[in-house]
Amino acid sequence: LHLDFGGRLGQLLGDLRIELGRRDREPAQSAGYPVRRWRRRRRRRRHRGVPELPEAEVARRLLAVATDRERLRGVVHVDPRLLRRMDAPGADDAFGEALRGRRVIATSRHGKHLVAELEGGVHWWLHLGMSGRLALRDTPGGQHARLVVQVGRSFLVLDDPRRFAATAAGTAKAVHGWAGLGALGPDALALTEDADAFADALRGRARLKAALLDQRRLAGVGNIQAAEACHRAGLDPARRLDALSEGELDALRRGLRESLEHTLAATLPKSVGDEIAYLSDGAHVANPFLVYGRAGDPCGRCGAAITTRKEGGRTTYLCAGCQR
Repeated sequence: LHLDFGGRLGQLLGDLRIELGRRDREPAQSAGYPVRRWRRRRRRRRHRGVPELPEAEVARRLLAVATDRERLRGVVHVDPRLLRRMDAPGADDAFGEALRGRRVIATSRHGKHLVAELEGGVHWWLHLGMSGRLALRDTPGGQHARLVVQVGRSFLVLDDPRRFAATAAGTAKAVHGWAGLGALGPDALALTEDADAFADALRGRARLKAALLDQRRLAGVGNIQAAEACHRAGLDPARRLDALSEGELDALRRGLRESLEHTLAATLPKSVGDEIAYLSDGAHVANPFLVYGRAGDPCGRCGAAITTRKEGGRTTYLCAGCQR
């Protein structure tokens, strides 16, 4: 059977292909009847809060309060994947032995990294990853408990559904190397106190948001705080650093500090027994941010709709009406 695709049949098939392509791109309207969308709709996923500098600071304060005048009685449970940075045989046994029976002398935070100095020159490092949270509970365990350390009669529990958190314990030199602390830039919150140092950290030709996310420039800023800082400063996150004026850089410094302090205040639990909540926990968690997670809402400054776009492969929330 020979079909002449150059004739009427070919024309009909060509028209059909065009129409199907049009329907795939946008829904057609005909005779006033609704036409079914041909493209499969993607399920909208709830925006997800990821631990950044403020959440890490909350965890540091909890660790300091929970271990005050108490000894670490022992490691009840540790997921071996948490110890992937420890370059030593029998890492789980070495980790447990390093913590057992010691008191915490001091706690510190650099960016998103926590370090507790213990008796005997031992240092305990912890990074919350993308979903980790530290809690003090009366009982051990939990569906996503990756680390449980008994402190007095209570238990420090690290919940981490996505399993990107990490921890290690050993000498200061070993922990420093395992955690890669030497590659980090200055702590972002501390850096915002010095206008000249902040300007020096943001020199070059990089895009604004990419520079804020570069942990070698300033440590602790993630996707949320970068978007919030740019919005508070009224700057488009795609701007280049070398195109920013001194006034704009200082507005960014103040905007970043305001955002970090605001998030920290909104995140701090009312008591030690309360647990930090992330936006991904559900609709009952109030959104404390100005633009993050608010696509379609009116901007609180100019009233224009908040939008999203991709910057360096990451979703950015911004107001095109007042961020220039």
